[in-house]
Amino acid sequence: MKTILVFDRYPNMLDAFERFLSQENYRVLTTDTLEEAFGIINVVKVDLMIMDTEKNSDELILKTEKIIREKSLTPPILLTATYGDTLTAKAARELGAADIILKPFDPKDMKRVIRELIKKNNLN
Repeated sequence: MKTILVFDRYPNMLDAFERFLSQENYRVLTTDTLEEAFGIINVVKVDLMIMDTEKNSDELILKTEKIIREKSLTPPILLTATYGDTLTAKAARELGAADIILKPFDPKDMKRVIRELIKKNNLN
């Protein structure tokens, strides 16, 4: 069973991700703090990290990517952002994220992106 770690500021989003991803037979771990997310990825093999972004969150993304890579951890990071955010897919990839999906997202699109990222990560 693949494990997905979800970091989001909003408890209702964490609950929604947990329900949605559990139905797809993923083990889902959720947190609303980056400190806890880092603690989790230090002790649990995470196959994908889904991370909510805020406007002007480049620094947060870079910090997260740097910590994950410094610890030689390998989960790809899928960013979620609202339509008003200025972060583009190209910018997200330049910051180290594997992909970005905009909220509100289509569940079919989210499932597809998750499957592709996990498959690609398992091939590396």
